[in-house]
Amino acid sequence: QVTVDGDRLVPQIGRTELARLHFERGLLASSANEWGSAVNEFGAAAELEPDSALYRYRYGDALVHSGRLALGLEELESSVELAPDDPDRRVSLARLELRSGRIDAALRHLEAYVAMRESDPVGHAQMARALIGLGRLSDAEQSLAVASSLAADSTATPVDVLEELRLAEGRLHEARGDTGLAVEAYRAALRLNCVSDEARRRLREISGADE
Repeated sequence: QVTVDGDRLVPQIGRTELARLHFERGLLASSANEWGSAVNEFGAAAELEPDSALYRYRYGDALVHSGRLALGLEELESSVELAPDDPDRRVSLARLELRSGRIDAALRHLEAYVAMRESDPVGHAQMARALIGLGRLSDAEQSLAVASSLAADSTATPVDVLEELRLAEGRLHEARGDTGLAVEAYRAALRLNCVSDEARRRLREISGADE
C-alpha cells in the first residue's frame, strides 16, 4: 500500500503480483482460443518475470497458436533453457521442431527427454523420426525397435502411443522406398485413430487413395 495526502491508503501491486494477474488473464484468453489477447497477456507476464520458465513457455505457445512460429519457438527454447529438467516441455517442443523442419534442434531435445524418461516409447519413436529426417536410417531403426519393445512390454499401451509407433514406422518405410509397407503402417495408424491427420496426409501423398 502507498499513502496519498497523508491519510488515504491505495493498494500497490508489485511486479510479481502484476505478472501473475497478466498470466491468469492469459489463461482465460487461451481457454477461449483468443490467441491475440493471450499473446499480449502472457507476453506482459514474461516481460515482468523474464526468469519464469512457465510464463515464457505459455507466451511461446500462444505465439505459435497465433501463427508467429519463429518467435514462438524462440520463447519455447528460452523456457526449456530456464527449466532444463522438465521432460514434458522438452518433448512438446521437440514435436513442434519436427513439424517445423528443425530436425537438429528436435533431436537435441529428444535425446535429453529419453535420458530422463528411458521407458517412454513415445520419446524413442519421436527420436526415430528425427533421425529419419537426418538420413540416419540405421539409427532410426534402432530407436524404433526400442520404442516397439517398450510398448510391447506394457500391459496397457495407450492408443495414441501405438499410433505414434505406426506413424514412425510409416516414415521409415517411406525413407527406404518401401511404399507398400508405408501404406500399411499409415492405415494401421488410421485404424487406431480415424482422424489422424498425418496418416491421411501421407496416404494421399503416397497413393492418392481416398482414405
